[in-house]
Amino acid sequence: MGSMRIFSLVFVLIGLFAVYPALSQDLPVSVECALAFKSQTALETFFMFDAWAKSIEDLGKFDQCNDMEGIAHYCLLRFDVPGMDSLGLSEMGTCIPQACNETDMKNLFMHYESEVPLILELAEENGKINATQAKIIQAAINQFMAAQNHTAQYICHKPTRIPKGEMGFPVMITVCVILTLFCIVGTVLDGLASNWWPEVKKQEFTDNPVHYVVENTKSLDDGGDPSLRQSLIERNSQPPANPAFVVRFFLAFSVVKNWEALWSTGKTFPTSCLNGLRVFSIWWVMLSHSLDYQNYVGVSNAIHVLTKDIQRFTAQAFPGAEFAVDTFFWLSGFLVGWLTLKEMRKGMKVGSWIMYVVHRIWRLTPTYYFILFFYIYISPYWADGAVWYQYQETVKETCGRYWWANVLYINNFIPSLWNSQCMLWSWYLANDFQFYLATPFILIAYHKNKTVGWIFVILLTIGTLVANGLLAHEHHFLWNSANSNGYMDLAYGKPYTRAAPYLIGLCVSFLYIEEYRLKRVLAWILMLTGAVLMSAVVYGPVSQFRSASELHPPVSTWSQTDSWMYFTFSKFGWSLGVALLMYPFIKGYGGFVRRFLAAPFWDPLARLTYSAYLIHPMLMLSIYYSTGQFYDYTDTNFPVYFVGEMVMAFCMAVVVYLVLERPSVNLEKVLTSSLAPRKPRKPVIN
Repeated sequence: MGSMRIFSLVFVLIGLFAVYPALSQDLPVSVECALAFKSQTALETFFMFDAWAKSIEDLGKFDQCNDMEGIAHYCLLRFDVPGMDSLGLSEMGTCIPQACNETDMKNLFMHYESEVPLILELAEENGKINATQAKIIQAAINQFMAAQNHTAQYICHKPTRIPKGEMGFPVMITVCVILTLFCIVGTVLDGLASNWWPEVKKQEFTDNPVHYVVENTKSLDDGGDPSLRQSLIERNSQPPANPAFVVRFFLAFSVVKNWEALWSTGKTFPTSCLNGLRVFSIWWVMLSHSLDYQNYVGVSNAIHVLTKDIQRFTAQAFPGAEFAVDTFFWLSGFLVGWLTLKEMRKGMKVGSWIMYVVHRIWRLTPTYYFILFFYIYISPYWADGAVWYQYQETVKETCGRYWWANVLYINNFIPSLWNSQCMLWSWYLANDFQFYLATPFILIAYHKNKTVGWIFVILLTIGTLVANGLLAHEHHFLWNSANSNGYMDLAYGKPYTRAAPYLIGLCVSFLYIEEYRLKRVLAWILMLTGAVLMSAVVYGPVSQFRSASELHPPVSTWSQTDSWMYFTFSKFGWSLGVALLMYPFIKGYGGFVRRFLAAPFWDPLARLTYSAYLIHPMLMLSIYYSTGQFYDYTDTNFPVYFVGEMVMAFCMAVVVYLVLERPSVNLEKVLTSSLAPRKPRKPVIN
């Protein structure tokens, strides 16, 4: 820690030597750069030095430096801090003449390494340090400078501009304009529809009570069953005066009608409590991402966060948010299993299974693709900042090579490296889509023979436990490390390690579809057991962080066996706890907690979770990468950032819901009703 403080001092002194002309003689820089140094005025010198960083993880004054247009520009030094590998590359901002480039900046730092002994000698003569301290400091600086010869990066800021020949940006802007025009036309037609086609307005875009169950008990990305929707559409009576298809197409984009659909509430059903669970789960994911992305981009007190804050019992809520995603897998497994089994008992033909797949693609793809390509082609150019180039490089390098894997829902396999994925958080969609495609085989087995179905799903669950155990044993995963021995690359986002929650959700759907009676005493035992199990999974790892010190990040106190057990059984344990807690809820038990989760005010928020999930990481990363200074984490300012980000994400999700997500649902109804065979009308006898 002492060497870091000393380096901060030396860095400031280097800045002083660099920007003051009187001290800048015979610099090892280009002719243009040297002339710029010597020609600057005293006022320019003052503002340039004032914009320099004064400590490690200090970005300096980004805006102040760049405001000196034509005189100075902002450059960033990225480097290793010896002995603090867990911090990654640290960063410090500089402000140098406009004529100087990255090579000049590197030469400056290497040149002023020779000035360190002089600085230390002056400090010793003035009684600031003694001879022993001077030797220690000199050794620390030598170690630091040796490390920088291999790892240091020098990056000068370039204003955010759309590259020439970039076609993705204008195409996406055009798509946004077209969707806006569709919404305007649809809203105008909707105002006329009440007089021209009252039956169409009432029947085609209004949820009836049964349809409400399907729409409002879906998982993060809609666990509803398409065949149930189809049967509901077929049961609707035909309107007496059906407008042209093009009119119904535009009506699907009516902002007024979609706004009403967003805020609509209806009768409370036993499964309505899943809406509250869904909202709390997405909030938990956002909470964890907010802190993760702050640390990933950089926080000014990173050492304190890593060595102190992480030790607290309450801090386990942040890494524990990984299990919120498993809750969504559980929700999806339960809802897909329950709704599809209901339709199978009524009789599903081959066409119904085709619609089963088509519906899922239709439900996920429009919103997903829109946000994916918005992320690739628009978001890199909508902000700027000291480290914004890192955001742009990440998008370009990952999505430029692997966007097609996202389009095919195989981005959890291709690329093989976790950090090479395009739109990293979309791994969830790939897994859930793959689970969805495999589900019919399990459900058909259960429908034919319940015992066979149960054996099938139990064997698959055991298989995913074995996969987790083998990977953890072979690669020696350690729980306290984000990518311990390749954990993120090999296990985190793979379906064979994440399937247990989905399979347990299917098991609960088997129990629920059979309508078994559940006694009150047993219900409360299940709920309490589930709550205890979930708490143990989240807060159990706190014991391994107690060895953190001021100088070093936490070192796990767990043995390899402890880590192996946790990796193998934690996701299974969490999803089993969710099942034990929620099964009595959907059977009518749970008291005020169930009633709270089933309250109608959760319905609109639950409808927004899919878009909010896709949007919020892009929003958070944009906020942190566009900063002019790293954030300082405290228990008081973090909630302010988190709540603000959460509100902004849901507001953006409202826009996406009104403009694209809900219209795509409406268009599915328009298309299926248009393709469905019409019943012959009875002649009207006057």
